[in-house]
Amino acid sequence: MTTRKFTVSLDGELYAWAKRRAEEEGSSVSARVSDALRAARRAEALDEYVAWSDAHVEVSPDETQAAADDLEEALPPSPSAA
Repeated sequence: MTTRKFTVSLDGELYAWAKRRAEEEGSSVSARVSDALRAARRAEALDEYVAWSDAHVEVSPDETQAAADDLEEALPPSPSAA
């Protein structure tokens, strides 16, 4: 994989958080930014797939509920739910 250096401007508080997290993980801010961009790319691909499947795949209400239940079990509670 080829890497490219460039300059990014971040809010000071966001940078401090990213640096702290990177140090805790034995990583770097650059690695954290790369991870975030990869996650954003995966989320975009998932959104595109969902849009495509909405147009091409029929899912029953029971299947939708089962998937929602599985997702709820797999994900940690949201901070707003605490």
